[in-house]
Amino acid sequence: MYYEVYVVGNDRETIGAFESEWRFKERENLFIRQYGLKRSFIIQHITHDILENGRHVVRLYCQEKRMYY
Repeated sequence: MYYEVYVVGNDRETIGAFESEWRFKERENLFIRQYGLKRSFIIQHITHDILENGRHVVRLYCQEKRMYY
């Protein structure tokens, strides 16, 4: 499936997109390495869109977790 990842909040940020066979669920943790930094998210909401060409896009709306080292 094709996934798009967004951070919800005051200013919605687009994190990126990727393909995966994994079926994500709400409240699941998602870890993304971006620009050399590891970011941690909790999936808050999931939407499924079918585009005109028949492509299935799953959108993951996440809240970023603060990571302390």
